[in-house]
Amino acid sequence: MSIGELIFNSTKESQNFEAIRYDNKSITYFDLNDKALSIASLLSKMGFYQSVIGIVGQKNLSPYVGLLGSLYAGCSYTPINTKYSNQRIKDILEACSIKVIIGSKIDLTPLLPIFEKFDVLIICVDGSIDYKNVESLGKRDIERAYPLSNPKEVDDNFIAYILFTSGSSGKPKGVQVTHGNVIAFILNMKKLYTLDKGYKASHTFDLSFDLSVCDIFFTWSNSGTLCVLPENEKLIPTDYIQREKIEFWFSVPTLASFMDKFDSLKEDIFPSLKYSLFCGEPLPILLAKKWSNSAKNSTVENVYGPTEATIHLTRRIYSENDVNSNFSNGIVPIGRAFDDHIIEIIDENDNRIPRGNVGEIVFKGPQISKGYLNDEKKTKAFFVNFIWDKSSDVWYKSGDLGFYNNDGDIECLGRIDNQIKFAGRRVDIGDIEYILRRYPEIDDLIIVPIRDENLLVKSLIGFTTNII
Repeated sequence: MSIGELIFNSTKESQNFEAIRYDNKSITYFDLNDKALSIASLLSKMGFYQSVIGIVGQKNLSPYVGLLGSLYAGCSYTPINTKYSNQRIKDILEACSIKVIIGSKIDLTPLLPIFEKFDVLIICVDGSIDYKNVESLGKRDIERAYPLSNPKEVDDNFIAYILFTSGSSGKPKGVQVTHGNVIAFILNMKKLYTLDKGYKASHTFDLSFDLSVCDIFFTWSNSGTLCVLPENEKLIPTDYIQREKIEFWFSVPTLASFMDKFDSLKEDIFPSLKYSLFCGEPLPILLAKKWSNSAKNSTVENVYGPTEATIHLTRRIYSENDVNSNFSNGIVPIGRAFDDHIIEIIDENDNRIPRGNVGEIVFKGPQISKGYLNDEKKTKAFFVNFIWDKSSDVWYKSGDLGFYNNDGDIECLGRIDNQIKFAGRRVDIGDIEYILRRYPEIDDLIIVPIRDENLLVKSLIGFTTNII
């Protein structure tokens, strides 16, 4: 089954429920599916089956209709953030051989000088575009198209989306995530969370951030309402949570930290919340405590997983007892793997090490992605087989340091390259940050190593959002 088929089948009996709320507007599942199937019809008739479609935009309806229409057409999609540099956009267009771009007029127009050099077809969902050397279709063309009756079928090993992360070479690396990867994630989530149709889910992430995939596909596969966070409430979404009566929250911890700094995490201020998930950064125990106090009807969960593991694959629920724990660096553990995944800790020679010892976090399971687009060398370096695993399963080397604690949970200590040698001693940057955060004047802190021409650490600089 494909993601498109899963969403289409899940929403058949929820056609009148709101699928998306954005900019004081909303659209039902009936209208979302109708527009998406019409876009799919256009793509199919023009022979773009199994092509990669570029999706531009974020805070309006067009990119969501576009990405769902792409999936319904049996295509893959890749988000193109309007904040990307021109060179990054060009790199993505070239790497994916993109021939179709879908978005809104306001998001597409500034990028047209780039697109014209790549001979792409522009589909403007909310209007029309007239620009010299760029072929385009518009809102009327979509409305005139006869919608597909069902999504096109694709194999579960076919690429659903390609997300580009930072690359050490300067060029972004494209992570290829299959339909099977995403379906495995959604099924794991469905086992963990019970939600009624029409529930309200937050949408705080840009489409170019892989955590947005959870927001969109998990919500739509459960007939929930995706509530897009307005740009003007991006840092302090207190009113947004209350106004939309959000039940399922997902964000980076930094967003909660900003809310705390502006005294927004007051006691029991978010009674509608049932589940609160945090990912992408370490979740400090004291911040988890404050959020829990503000959302007393909600779990507070630290989840973990790189883009290559399809959103996240571990989970740890915060407990009041955590405040008195001795967790490393005062951070909530990342917990344990989903039931269908296995996590091991290995040393620098790729050997498994005993529980309690610190090493690199590696994992295998159905959410492990297909590797990097057009980069076989890097794929082979990170997607590997181990001699101690007699199966032919592929493991992903995360580059993250961690260990199993006495409770059987994994504690993540940050990146391997965050362990530095300074003044002849091996030091973990997280340890320094933890010690400095113990001062009452400091909440947020990042330590950055300054290296010389030989890449040796000569000094450390700390950055904080607090006024000291």
